Amino acid sequence: MVESALTQSEEQFRNERRIDHLIAILKATRDVSKLMLREKEQDSLIQGVCDALIRTHGCESSWIVLTDSDMNLKTSASAGMGKNFITIIDKFKSKELPHCCKLAIENPGLAIINDPEYTCDDCILSPSEKDNGVITYHLEYRGRMFGFLYVAILQTFICDEEIQALVEDVAMDLSFALFSAGLENQHRKTQDEIKKIHDSGEIRDVKARSPDQAIPGGIYDWKDKLILIVEDNLSNYLFFKETLKKTRVQILWVAKGQEAIEICRSTENIDLILMDVRLPDINGAEVTRQIRMFEKDLPIVALTAYFNPEAKEKCINAGCDDYVDKPIKPDMFLSMVSNYLKSDTDANFE
Repeated sequence: MVESALTQSEEQFRNERRIDHLIAILKATRDVSKLMLREKEQDSLIQGVCDALIRTHGCESSWIVLTDSDMNLKTSASAGMGKNFITIIDKFKSKELPHCCKLAIENPGLAIINDPEYTCDDCILSPSEKDNGVITYHLEYRGRMFGFLYVAILQTFICDEEIQALVEDVAMDLSFALFSAGLENQHRKTQDEIKKIHDSGEIRDVKARSPDQAIPGGIYDWKDKLILIVEDNLSNYLFFKETLKKTRVQILWVAKGQEAIEICRSTENIDLILMDVRLPDINGAEVTRQIRMFEKDLPIVALTAYFNPEAKEKCINAGCDDYVDKPIKPDMFLSMVSNYLKSDTDANFE
């Protein structure tokens, strides 16, 4: 009977600890949600998230590393890590991802390591996490990769599904917040670019290349033409859209390669494809190669901000008709597009 009473007491104590820990993490997630509503500056946001996660003692430590699509370090934040975090940053600088981050890439969602002291024996953080388990999440939203969120939680609670769900909610909310902040920054940048274009008069000064293409003001008239823009960068897309606005051309826009392939299969009247080389799912050269399997004559022009001879050769070999390095001036862009949007009368004119 005494043994039974002790067992019940221990079970009650464990349940009370679990509830206390759940409440602590709930408070942290609440604080993170409030932070995301008011904080738009990226560095302040990720530092605030790290601080909030350990402030209530729901997590023992936390760090966030933001990277570009090639895993180049952009910025970082940490809480409860001490000087050991410098070693993690050095790994990212040399593109040597920690084991927990590799695991997060290989297994979308939460990557959970119950015993990092033994699983990650080559990591400098392992000794400091001997009583903890770690959860890593590859921050991603709509195909855009932002980096990694890492949290250390007492091993007693690391396998608790409710605690895992709360951590995943934080990670997903952070991914969305980073995506939204990126859109806002791109929008501001695009508006500045559009203003510069209008102020400089570059679009107004562009002359049509043949009489049948001209509309009042000497701007190209492509009202019966359709361009598919395959571009995952909103700022770049809005630049192309604004530059083409007065030509009256019809535009389709997709941000992923697979979507471009599907639209080309289902749409017969596309006159030109502007193909970004660096896409979140399939690179532009591979997208072009697949489109060429069923569209032999449709003009495709590769667009990229990362010019190099090897990339150009790869795109041309895949089936692109031309290759343009971004950024491109509006008059040069329209002149290039006009080479592929000739009307029948324009052909006769030449």
